[in-house]
Parts: sequence; C-alpha cells; structure tokens
Amino acid sequence: MATIDQSAFMRYGAGDKSNVFVRVDKRVDLVMAAGATTAAQINLPAGAQRLSVAFETPVAFSGAPTSIMARVGTAAGGQQVVADIDVKAQAHVTGTIVPGFDQTAVAANGVTPLFLQIAATGGTAPAGTVSAYVGYAVPAEGL
Repeated sequence: MATIDQSAFMRYGAGDKSNVFVRVDKRVDLVMAAGATTAAQINLPAGAQRLSVAFETPVAFSGAPTSIMARVGTAAGGQQVVADIDVKAQAHVTGTIVPGFDQTAVAANGVTPLFLQIAATGGTAPAGTVSAYVGYAVPAEGL
C-alpha cells in the first residue's frame, strides 16, 4: 500500500478567507496479494467537508474472484462512508456516500480518520491494485 497526496489548490467561495475553501485530493493505492484483505487509513483534517470517493482499477484482478469489495468507513472495516462496491473489473467507479453519513458533523470535528479496505470473495489467490481517490475541501483560513 502506498499513499500519494495529490493536492489541487482550487479556491472557491467569495469574501474573506472564512468563506473560501481549498480542494484536496488524495490517492491511496490498495494492493492485494494472494486474496489477503488490504486496508489503509488517512485522516481528514478539522473542518473538512464535501467528501467524495472514487475507485480506479487499472487492470482486472487475477485469480477469478467472485468480487473484490471496496469500502470506506470511520472505523476499521466499516462502511459508514461508502458501502461495499465491487471493484474487481478494470473500471473507474464513483463511490456513493452513504445517506446517513453526516458530513456536517465531520466538518465540526477535529481530525477524522477514514479507513479504506478491499476484501476478496471467491477465486484462487486474487491479486491486483485499486487506487482510491478521496477528495475533500478545507477552509483556506489558516493556510
């Protein structure tokens, strides 16, 4: 697993810095070998909001898995942010934020951990890589 920060400094909003946000995008590579569940953690900074998650599978997983389920939660192995989504095939998949996920509460909290995970179902020693792209906005005030 490798984490690569990709920051896109797009400012939006009007007025003083308290109304201006900077968009940050992080790429997290989740590499599965021999069907082992793979996980990583990133931290959303205080004030983060407008969360988005996408998954990129550059090459279909080997080992003929039934599925490779990706999930994102606020607890290890959790699905509080993005519920299970199959990423075994070569594709770009946009995760749907779970309706019950309270983005306002995350923005009001301090640092919020996000746990990303992929897990295999079936197949013979599935292997492959999924890149998870997590995007969020942070207030420009204090930057």
